[in-house]
Amino acid sequence: FQTMTRFATTRSLLCAYLTSITFSLSYYLIDNGRDLRLVSSTANCNQGLVEFYNGSIWGSLTDCSESFTADNAKSICKTLGFEMEKYYIRGANLWLTMNESSSLALYSRASPIAYTSFTNCSSLDVYDTCSDCTFVRDLTLCDHIDLNLHDHFDIFIACDNYGIHKQSTLYECVHIATENDNINIGNAMPCDASNEFLT
Repeated sequence: FQTMTRFATTRSLLCAYLTSITFSLSYYLIDNGRDLRLVSSTANCNQGLVEFYNGSIWGSLTDCSESFTADNAKSICKTLGFEMEKYYIRGANLWLTMNESSSLALYSRASPIAYTSFTNCSSLDVYDTCSDCTFVRDLTLCDHIDLNLHDHFDIFIACDNYGIHKQSTLYECVHIATENDNINIGNAMPCDASNEFLT
């Protein structure tokens, strides 16, 4: 990520609504106009799957969880003209996050652009306390979703501090999973620490 500085002079944010013919689904593209972009199925210009252009095709940034840090995510956000950041490490199959409208977003690896929104999150078993949540970082999962952290990951970042919340309380658990962790729903991962915020 030492090469991130070379993007600084090409920072011109573009938020465009595109249609994917391959998947017959709509998605949003956030691009700095050159070699770095965020691709998301939401209408937010400040979050998405990190992709780089290698000279001929766009490809997802994949790495193990310990190799990609918060500083890397901040560098990407800064390059695209944003200040705040959150990042999520998506497993081989699914990643899950909350958007700013409190809808629960589910992204499927089988169809990379697929997006499903559940607006009634209070009816879902998201979490009530830190000890009930199973996640990587700033990530919370519903039932019947598995992440195998022995695989490589695509990197999803959100360049804003929306947070994850349910009803009146937001918990931010700061445990960073390692490549040796195998997370399965029903087996909660202990948190190293948590911060509680009132919404």
